[in-house]
Amino acid sequence: MVLYRILISVTVIVVLYWIWNYVTNIYAAVLVSAGLVLAVAAYILKERETDKK
Repeated sequence: MVLYRILISVTVIVVLYWIWNYVTNIYAAVLVSAGLVLAVAAYILKERETDKK
């Protein structure tokens, strides 16, 4: 399960790196980055809820 989380983290970092390099519109990059951060945060919270049960 830890390996799975590391894999997700690496994927997010790679995607963010790609976005910052290829997206010319800074606002689009910020919005996508914020969306990814929220998605990861929601996933982690969901995982914590699952772990508690």
